[in-house]
Formats: sequence, C-alpha cells, structure tokens
Amino acid sequence: GSAAVRAGSTNGADSILAHPSVLVDDEGIASAAAYPHRLTVGQVRARMKAVPLCAQITNKSTLTFAGTDSAVEEFTLEVCDSSGTTSIHISNTHSSLYHHILAGQCIVVCGLSSAISDASSTEVKSLSWQSWRKGCALWNVTSLSGWLASPMLCRQRALSDLSTYGCQAARVRLQSVQCMGSQPWSQRHCTCDGVVSAHSEGFLHCPTCGCKDLVEESGRGKSQDRTALSSCWRWSFSFTLTLRDET
Repeated sequence: GSAAVRAGSTNGADSILAHPSVLVDDEGIASAAAYPHRLTVGQVRARMKAVPLCAQITNKSTLTFAGTDSAVEEFTLEVCDSSGTTSIHISNTHSSLYHHILAGQCIVVCGLSSAISDASSTEVKSLSWQSWRKGCALWNVTSLSGWLASPMLCRQRALSDLSTYGCQAARVRLQSVQCMGSQPWSQRHCTCDGVVSAHSEGFLHCPTCGCKDLVEESGRGKSQDRTALSSCWRWSFSFTLTLRDET
C-alpha cells in the first residue's frame, strides 16, 4: 500500500513517530527501518515493524516447538536497557538459537515487530521476531570476544570522528553501491591475486607469477592446500560502498 509520514507529538518517546524517516502504511504500521538513531526499549511504540534493539537478557522461557515436523523453535526473552523492560517472542527455523543465548548476555536484534495490549492502547504488549522474515537478524554481543577485547571496537565512533589509521567501529547505514570501472569483475589467481588472462595457446595463465593451465576454484577451495590453489583462479569484484550516519 501507499506510505505517508505520520504527524505526532515530538515530546519524549513519541518523537520517533514524527521523524520524517518513519513511514506509516495504510494499516497504520510504522516502519523504523530507515530511522537513523539508536532505539531504546522505552521508545518502541505499538504497531511498529523493522525495529532494531540492543538490550540485556534478564530471563529466558522454556523451549517449545511448532510448525511442520516441529521445525520451528519458539521461546520468549525478557530484555531490558536503561529505558525499560519488554519481552520478545522468538520463532526460529535456523540452526538452534535457544542454547546459544543466556540470561545476563547482551543481544542486538533487528526486524522486531510490536503488538498492542488492546485496540485503544499504544502500550506495547510484546515484541516478536521471526527468523525467516526479511531483515530479521540476531547477534549475541556478549559472545563476540573480538569486539569486547578491543577498546577500539567496543567504543563506537561517528563517521566524522574516525581517524585515518587503526581498526575502529561505527554504526552506519548503506547509502549506495557503485561498481568501479566499466568491467567491475575479473579473474584472479588464488595465490598471488594477479589478473588471469588467456594465453595465445588457449589456456589461462597468470602473467604476475607465471602459473599456467589455471582452472576455476571449486567450492572445496578453502580445504585445499596452497600447492593446489596455485593452479586455480577465482572471480573478483570491485565496488564502492557509500556509508552514512547521523553526523
């Protein structure tokens, strides 16, 4: 259906509904997919979708199964941040998620949808997350030891504050993807990364290191040793990502 910007109060948590990036469809469902700021539990309103949250798990329910052949694992997480507490009903069809998240851990969840207590209320009854829906993802931040062990990564910076050296982290949105050159793809040698070309005698070779009779790398390439990879080439693509944040 068509989408329009909802007018509303700009005070407190309801300011999200008045933001130009928050669109409301014909059924009154507001999408937070393009909202540029980090959302808190207290800012989530009724009838919203594509909601991202970063919160700490305070409790986890027992695991149940649903769907054909009991392929869907279902459970509820109680989560909180500095603004409040809410519950998230999880429906997951991917590899087991239940046993990989525990009370006390922090998670980042994208693609949440909010339900309501009753038709006349804006109070959020609960949030739901279904792994098969587009845009839904869940990360256990506590288990990302690389982030937690690195001061440069666990402290996020604005794009305008990033320095020109070191490994740094920023929360950004993808604005555009642009291919580089008239032919953004090429065939490259797996070991030296040289551009592969066709030899006059009809075989593929790498002018950079001199290897010849090259064949395309198979899906088993990661398990091959360097000697085997020296006779392989792979596809390479070049493109530019344009990123943005609120700064």
